[in-house]
Amino acid sequence: MKHTLPLALAAGLAAVLLLGAQGSMAYLTDAAAGPATVIQSGNLSMTVSAPTAVANEVYGTVPAGMVVRTSGANNTPGIIPGIQRQSYTYTVTNTGSARATARLSASLAFSALTEPRYSALRTALQVSVSIDAAPEVVVVAAGSMPTAAGAIAVPAQTLVFAPGVAHTVTVRFSIPATSGTPFATVGGRSAATSAATLFTLTPTFTLTQVPVAS
Repeated sequence: MKHTLPLALAAGLAAVLLLGAQGSMAYLTDAAAGPATVIQSGNLSMTVSAPTAVANEVYGTVPAGMVVRTSGANNTPGIIPGIQRQSYTYTVTNTGSARATARLSASLAFSALTEPRYSALRTALQVSVSIDAAPEVVVVAAGSMPTAAGAIAVPAQTLVFAPGVAHTVTVRFSIPATSGTPFATVGGRSAATSAATLFTLTPTFTLTQVPVAS
């Protein structure tokens, strides 16, 4: 019995040394995969409304003695050189989920002349574009409108497109008072006794996101 205690103590010390030695014990570990999560960006999409047309937008000075009516049964429709023009306003809306800074550009496609009798009238037209009521930019100068079908580009403008927020693009047709182009008028207006289709206009709008500097 005299040797029992020292042997037990020696065995206990060996166990402590074994457990405390480097690399002598492996830690428990486990791994499990979580559910897949899809990370998405916002999207940028747009709708373009049918145009709001104004057939008698007065923009110039009406000479003394001349009456231009913009409303009522006896209004004065059509284009009056240097005085009245026609405008078409399109509403472009971001229907996506992202607020983005994007460059809005457009292309205006004109069909061939529908009514050949008014070729001089078409040539005399001036076409200008305004985005969000900004100062208008002349995209087709008077005298340069081709008689054949074709398209012209509208200078791009960078805008902030927030979801649900609308921007407007207005296309205006006018004839400058100083165009000097001979064409038949009725009562001082560039119009026939009855309305005639000159050509069709088809605009195409494009949004291109602009990278934002960090």
